[in-house]
Amino acid sequence: MSLKTTSHPCLRWALAALLAAGAAAQLACTERQVERADAELEEADAKAGEQARELGARADEAGRRLEEGLERGAENVERSLDKAAREIEPIARDMLDDAEISVRVKARLAADPDVNALHIDVDTMDGRVTLNGKVESAYQREEAGELARRTPGVREVVNLIQVAGQQS
Repeated sequence: MSLKTTSHPCLRWALAALLAAGAAAQLACTERQVERADAELEEADAKAGEQARELGARADEAGRRLEEGLERGAENVERSLDKAAREIEPIARDMLDDAEISVRVKARLAADPDVNALHIDVDTMDGRVTLNGKVESAYQREEAGELARRTPGVREVVNLIQVAGQQS
C-alpha cells in the first residue's frame, strides 16, 4: 500500500508514521550494526597489533640468535685455522728443510768435477736423501753417495744410482 493510494488523511498519517518508525528502527538497527562492526574492527586491529608486536619480538629474538650463532661460528673457524696453522707449521718447516737439503746435495754434486750431477736426481724426505740416475763409473756412484752423506741435515742416504753398462 502506498501513501498516495490511501484516501483517509489519518490513515495516511498513520501509515507515514509507521513507515517513519520502521525506517527509524531500521536506521537504529543499522547504527547498532555499524557500532558492532566498529567494535569488532577495533578488536581485530588490537589483535593484529598485538600479533605484529609478538612477531616483531620473535624476529628480534631470531636475529639475536642468528648473530650469536654467526659470532660463535666465526670464533670456531678462527680457532680451527689457528690450530691448523700450528699443526702445519712443523710440517712446512720440515718440507723446507728437506728442500734445502736437496739443494745443498745437488750443489755439492755439481761442484765436484768427478761426478756428473746432470744425470743424478736428489729427493729428500725427513732428512733421508735418495739418489737416482746413471753415472759412468762405480767411483762416481760412491763419490755421489759420500758427498750426500757429508751434507748437513742428511740423516740417511739411499743410493740407487746405476753405473752405465752394469746390471742391477
